[in-house]
Amino acid sequence: MDPQARRQIWNVIKRIRDNHRLSSSIVITSHSMDECEALCTRIGIMVAGQFQCLGPVQHLKNKFSKGFVLTIKTGFTDENSNENVKQKIVEKFRNAELKENYLDILTFHLKNVELKYSEVFRKLAEIKEEMGIKDYALTQMSLEQVFLNISQND
Repeated sequence: MDPQARRQIWNVIKRIRDNHRLSSSIVITSHSMDECEALCTRIGIMVAGQFQCLGPVQHLKNKFSKGFVLTIKTGFTDENSNENVKQKIVEKFRNAELKENYLDILTFHLKNVELKYSEVFRKLAEIKEEMGIKDYALTQMSLEQVFLNISQND
């Protein structure tokens, strides 16, 4: 389905969902986690024909995500400086796993971070000042990543 037609269908489903919130249910089956996140108020995930979980998107992310995604824009063009940043991240976050390294952008999966948000951001601010990186972003795992975590545990 082309993007414009998909958007029109999404808008119709959202309108029906929002206008008939208490009196009806809409059941959608999809492999697109983006679609589920955009349209659904509750999501059930099945793996190999077995029902694994049910709940709002945020509940599933809180319960089944394993860590955070850290994206760093180093601003460095030389590999040595980027390598130093990588080492510093692994030093500060022992469960950090480099997922992508493209130009001056590094993406890490911070697995099972057991620190408070304030502590994570404090460490990131220290790294930014010490290493001279341009910017960083810390995000929750996507619903797609949550689904993959659930399906890999099966």
